[in-house]
Formats: sequence, structure tokens, C-alpha cells
Amino acid sequence: MNLKNFGNKLKFEESKQSKEKKEKELFIAIVDSFRNSFNKSTQLFIDYHIDIFKYEENYYRIIEDLLLINFGVWKTELILWYVYEGLDENGKPNTLEVELPDGSLHLIKCPTANSLWNFIVKMDKQLNK
Repeated sequence: MNLKNFGNKLKFEESKQSKEKKEKELFIAIVDSFRNSFNKSTQLFIDYHIDIFKYEENYYRIIEDLLLINFGVWKTELILWYVYEGLDENGKPNTLEVELPDGSLHLIKCPTANSLWNFIVKMDKQLNK
């Protein structure tokens, strides 16, 4: 039995649903890590007056630029709002007022990266109609 060519004609295609699920899970993991890193740096400054933001500035700029390349302007602005301003000083979700292309205003509150993802997907569908 010759096994040299075994599997050469097998092709696996990932379903659209599977790809979307992976993308969502990766988005949530990245945004949660980004927010947690920012919150740790903020807490370090609050508790011990140690400012590492100047040291981290280049890293944050790299992350922001990569988000911009991948998601575009309005999605990146929402993600950055979520990371930097999504929580108040007591850890409760802030509300953001978003003006839709039709001129209507929409208030969003995204307590989790999952809810942020769901809002971005919903808005993207409305904008692409």
C-alpha cells in the first residue's frame, strides 16, 4: 500500500458560521486583553502613582493602528471608546450616543466585549443595506 499520496485530494472547507464564530471569539479575547491591560496600568497609577503610560504609549499606538487597518474608522472608534472610556470610575458601563447615517441618535451601553461585537455586527448590517 502506497501512502505517499494519501490525503492529497482531501479538501476541508470551514463553514461561514465557523469562521464567524472564530472571528467573534478572537475579537472578544483581544478586546478584553486590551481593556484589562489598560485598566491594570490605570490602577497602578491610582494605587501607587506609578505612571507607565509613556512607556506603553507606543504599544497602544500599534494596537490602535492594527485595529484601524482591520476594522476601519468607525468600528475602531467604538472599540477604543469601549477600552478607554467604556467604564466609569466605579466600573459601571458608560453610555455612548451614536448618530446613525439617517440622522437618528442611538444610545449604546456595552458592558462586555461580546455586547460590543453584537452592536458592531448590527450596525455594520444596517450600514451595508
